[in-house]
Amino acid sequence: MADPDPDRHLKKVLNVIGVSTKIGNVVQLVKRRRGSPPKITEEQEIQQRLEKSKEARSERLNILATKHRHVLEVGAYILAEDQDYAAECVADRMTDVQLLDSFFEPEGVKALLLFHGMRPPPGMDTGRYNAKMKQDTNQVWITDGRSGKVTVVCVGVCRHSNVKPIETKGLSDEILFTYIAIPEECSIVYSLVSILEKVLKPAIDHIRDYGHCNDVQKSNFKYGVNRFINFLKSTEKDISQRIVFDLDRDLYLGFLLTAIQVQETARDRERMGRVEQIFSRWMEQVQYALTQGDQIEQAPHYVGPLVELEYWRTILTRYTSISEFTESKVFLQFLESLKISRGKLVKVWEGLAAELSNKLIESRDNVRFISSIERFWDPLYRCEPQEATRSIPSLLEVIRHVYKSSMYYNTSDRITGLLTKIANQIIINCRLYLTDRGTIRIYHQPKQVLITKITICHNLDAAFRSSYNQTVQKMTDSPTETPWECSQVFVFGKLNHFKLRLARILEIMEIYLKYEIIDHVAISGTEIFSGRIKAAYETLTSKPYDPLIYTEQQFDTDYECYLKEVETAELELVRLQLNKAAILSEIHPLIVTTMQLQGDCCDIIPSLEDVQFSFERVVLNVVETFYAISTWGRQAKSAERKTRRPVLAEQRAERDWFKLISEHKEVTRMVHEFDGGMLLLKPDISYVLKQVYNHYEYLWKQNLFTVTLESKPELFEKIKEDLAAVTYSSHIGPIVIKLDAVVELVLRRFFAFYNIRIEEIVDFITKHDETLKRTLVDLDDIRMAMDCLQMVQ
Repeated sequence: MADPDPDRHLKKVLNVIGVSTKIGNVVQLVKRRRGSPPKITEEQEIQQRLEKSKEARSERLNILATKHRHVLEVGAYILAEDQDYAAECVADRMTDVQLLDSFFEPEGVKALLLFHGMRPPPGMDTGRYNAKMKQDTNQVWITDGRSGKVTVVCVGVCRHSNVKPIETKGLSDEILFTYIAIPEECSIVYSLVSILEKVLKPAIDHIRDYGHCNDVQKSNFKYGVNRFINFLKSTEKDISQRIVFDLDRDLYLGFLLTAIQVQETARDRERMGRVEQIFSRWMEQVQYALTQGDQIEQAPHYVGPLVELEYWRTILTRYTSISEFTESKVFLQFLESLKISRGKLVKVWEGLAAELSNKLIESRDNVRFISSIERFWDPLYRCEPQEATRSIPSLLEVIRHVYKSSMYYNTSDRITGLLTKIANQIIINCRLYLTDRGTIRIYHQPKQVLITKITICHNLDAAFRSSYNQTVQKMTDSPTETPWECSQVFVFGKLNHFKLRLARILEIMEIYLKYEIIDHVAISGTEIFSGRIKAAYETLTSKPYDPLIYTEQQFDTDYECYLKEVETAELELVRLQLNKAAILSEIHPLIVTTMQLQGDCCDIIPSLEDVQFSFERVVLNVVETFYAISTWGRQAKSAERKTRRPVLAEQRAERDWFKLISEHKEVTRMVHEFDGGMLLLKPDISYVLKQVYNHYEYLWKQNLFTVTLESKPELFEKIKEDLAAVTYSSHIGPIVIKLDAVVELVLRRFFAFYNIRIEEIVDFITKHDETLKRTLVDLDDIRMAMDCLQMVQ
């Protein structure tokens, strides 16, 4: 068999290539015979493109119906432009037209932004291209806010609901327009805060119908809105606190843009002088920011723990802006030129860079840990003291874990500052609760309601103190933890002042309620003292200052004046009572009974029924005795006369005896008549007594201490009317009442009250004695001792 041709595969490939070449030649030959189409010039191509863009523009304009043009015309009016101006600009791009059309469709976008600013002239695809227009012009374009840079002036368009489509007849009810202007050197956050404060918040405040929402849900909703606005304010503040570094762009773009330029600049002394000058200014800005971050924040007395979080967020924003700049290409090119030229600023910058890195890590760590506590102190901002009291133990427990886990927030200064701000928020929460969120003064509320509120505020204060002591005790007992080294003067100092102020307000209200009964009882001669106490109260409550601000010293002066007036009125009232008692002591009672006062009734010993029964027994005994004597005398006379003749002396004595008996018989007859009359009248007397007894029974059986304060005035008015309706036919003198049990009860209560007061005084002396015995080590100890001495004075 012959060997195959080694070039057979190559020949097959050449044959295929030859066929394709021949086919190509045939095609070209056919084209030459038919003739090629005429060539289109560049101008003709541009003209065709412009015609197509105009046709597309006409289609876009046709999409803009009446409702679309309504939005664009109102937006143009707000922007002070012609009515058709916005429509002409929006028709340049199909994306804007589609976005505007989706605004009216169901499940479409809920809001649009009409931006207004300088932009390049319209291009060929817009349909209104003008080759002569080269400069930027004012234009309007639409966005949903997800992309694009915000302009200085824009219009916001919002729809009420995107569930159903918007029809032409419902445009005015479904669409809201808002004008947004961003001042110079401000961000969009500033404008957003302005809109929320000036438009949204007043609208929410005027809402009265919340449907089926209860008061708690309504309060939480308003708190959420205010919290969001405050967060935006804090964000705007953080943005304004960013450090801006000035840059010589001519130097950077001309001599430091590339690595070769950096090397050449490093060998030029004049240019390096400018580089060192700019770099030195940057280092001064960084050093100032670091020094400012080391300073202790002096927060006012009315701020809560949220300010602590906002403070560290501001610090973090400042350090982050510095870190971002130091990592940018501009800064690195300047630093590289200094390293090549072996400048002295490099070593200084290395120290600053290390400090900046530590500060940045610290601020991030603090923001992270404080943010974890935020939801635990949230009830102090959102809830009333009853609910906030339940969150205090968990709040202090979380702070304990933060103190244990954090690397930077475990110092006495940090924890003292945080706990002090929590105490401040407790005061703020109590003030808002006592004044119904600032809508009413404390003096304009019912006094019993105010007393209840003050008691609830005292419970919140006691819960905070108790939880603090328990947390410290747990940390002391734990072998792996270090207890807080906090200054209790700073933590509880303001709470002590506020607690004292509430105690004085509570005392004022209790004194007023105590002597308010004088007016309802209407005892003759007491009107003067009641009026004096009322006048002192009116003088105190008419002052314009807020008594809940414990730093207001004028209240203490007015409080002392009020107590002096009350004390004077009490002394005069006691003097009046002594005079009345002296007059009553001159009246001698005809019937003396013993009354035993109890909590629920009034028992008279002996009772009136027992007295009546005793009178009846005495009368019956006398009648029976007289009857027996009379019968015995008649029997003796008849028996002796039958046996013998009586002598003269016996006759005389007998006559005297019978005279005596006769006289007693008359008395007996009268007594019989009297006793019979009483027995006949007894049912009627019992019936009348029952009517009177049942009517006035509540006077001694009802316990006045269990009657609510609101019903006391009505009860005393009824007592006054019933006593005034009583008619006295004869006055037999006063009823002597033994008050031994009452005196014993009052003395027991006084004894318990003064035991509590003495314990408080002993605790006060012990606490401040321990403070004064401490060794003075630093300024905090001196300040603590001075505050203690001032409080003792």
